[in-house]
Amino acid sequence: MKHQIATDPSQSARLLACGVDPNSADMSYTSAKDGCLSTIPYERQCMPSKQPAWSLSALLALLPRQINDYELEYRLVLSPSQYSKGWIIEYIDEGANSTLHSFRGFSLVDGCVLMIEYLTANGYTLNTN
Repeated sequence: MKHQIATDPSQSARLLACGVDPNSADMSYTSAKDGCLSTIPYERQCMPSKQPAWSLSALLALLPRQINDYELEYRLVLSPSQYSKGWIIEYIDEGANSTLHSFRGFSLVDGCVLMIEYLTANGYTLNTN
């Protein structure tokens, strides 16, 4: 079974298109062409063809733990999918039994990228620290 520890070059490009700061990347690709992933953070990488890569922990740090929207408090929830392989990533308000948005059946890395795309496209703010 293949385990993904960081965004691939295509996912990294999608995050950059969302306006995610490349300096928030804690890893880098020294060459997108050969897919050589480095644990050197993007901002410290000295290779000319570098591309940022985000580990799962860096992606989770970008996602707000809570979103207040229309007097509801949506919390970020990650859980294994019961009906398909993969994970569920969603923002839910358990008290109101309401879901802001949910992605099901994806790897955690891909689910985080999808959620970042959703949040930025809908005007929500990511964590920047």
